Amino acid sequence: NCVTCGLNFIDCPGHFGHILLNQPIFHNSLFKRLIAVLRSFCFECGRLLVEVPRGFVVKQHMRFMKQLVHFESITKECADVKSCPHCHTPKSKVKRLALGVNKLVVSREVISGPEFKPPKDSDLFAATKVEQPFTHFQTVELTPQEIIPILEKINPNDWQYLLSSPTPSPPSSLIISTIPVPPLQLRPTVSMTAENSTEDDSTIKLCELVRARNDALIFMQQGKEPFKIDEQLYTVQLAHNQFVNSDSSESKSVMITLEDLKGLLQ
Repeated sequence: NCVTCGLNFIDCPGHFGHILLNQPIFHNSLFKRLIAVLRSFCFECGRLLVEVPRGFVVKQHMRFMKQLVHFESITKECADVKSCPHCHTPKSKVKRLALGVNKLVVSREVISGPEFKPPKDSDLFAATKVEQPFTHFQTVELTPQEIIPILEKINPNDWQYLLSSPTPSPPSSLIISTIPVPPLQLRPTVSMTAENSTEDDSTIKLCELVRARNDALIFMQQGKEPFKIDEQLYTVQLAHNQFVNSDSSESKSVMITLEDLKGLLQ
């Protein structure tokens, strides 16, 4: 029976359900916006990388196009900033791992040294060589699980200023852990003959998503190798991308094979 109204699937007027994920994933439609947000805030203090005008207060919602123009102008200005103006932490460089892939990497500035190294010759009394501190960048993958604490650290006033909204959705909503399930009225079963029927493409995609989610959970419980768990988690990401928009570049994969069906946008 429907959890919302308590009626069976025949009498229910059509309420959405949901699927809970074991691990959060990216929202493909908001992936570029997420990258822009991560490039605009300090990972340490959560402040915007440009100064917010003193006394700035968002009293009412702007029109969408004005909000978009404002968002793009601020994020473009933040792109040229090298360090946080508030805590002076070097800016973390976030970029997409590759085109058509929902994976992010971040390059963090790391200061090494000074290091004391023993002399190359055999003289134990030779002066110890001292290397001066040097700066280099360390690049690591940034997973949805790791991004959530960064988004939760964002200053609320700076977030309102960036989105030009007095009541914006929280930044963590850019990462999803729940998949909405359309009611059967939107994905009806099609009867082919008196004995045979076929399911809607959306239903098949949802089944693939649930199967991939369950397999990922089993892999984690069994202690499989990290690369196998990551591959299964990306299968969940790919299934969600295809469920929403099967024509997007992020819905294609050479390594992972799923049924080529229509998404919700098709």
